[in-house]
Amino acid sequence: MTYKQIETFRNADNNTPVNFTKLQEGFRITDSTQAKGYKQLGCTDVDGLTEYKGYFLMQEWKGTRDLPIGQKILAENFTKLSPKAYFVQVYGFTDKMEVIAYRVCKEGKWKEWIECEEGIDSFNEMLASWCDYVYNATYKTSKGVH
Repeated sequence: MTYKQIETFRNADNNTPVNFTKLQEGFRITDSTQAKGYKQLGCTDVDGLTEYKGYFLMQEWKGTRDLPIGQKILAENFTKLSPKAYFVQVYGFTDKMEVIAYRVCKEGKWKEWIECEEGIDSFNEMLASWCDYVYNATYKTSKGVH
C-alpha cells in the first residue's frame, strides 16, 4: 500500500471499501467504525517482533528520537500486558543498518536513551544480553528458582 493522503482497499471479510486517512501517528480507520463511536481506533505497524521462550521484544526503528503518539501508546500498553513484554525504540536507519541510540520500554515505563558508540554492534550486544536474560530466567523458572 502506498502512503497517499487517502487510501482505499477492499475489506477481506466482506469486500467492502475501507478508507484510511494518513495521520502522523499512522492510519485511522474512517469507515463505519467511526460512525459507531470508535473515533480513537487506529492502526499502526512495528518494524519487528521477536518471541523467545515466551518473552516478547517489539522493535520500532525511526530516523529520529521522536515516536508518534500512537506508537508510544502501543509500546506502553503492550509492555503493561506482561513482565515478559519489552519494546525497543531504535534511533537509526534500517537501509544502512545504522544504529545511533535506543531506549527500552518495560512495564509501561521508558528507560533512558543508550548511545550506541559501536553502532549496530552495540545494539546487537543488547539483543544478545536480552536473549541471555530470557534464557537464564526461563531456565531458573523451569528448575523452580524464581
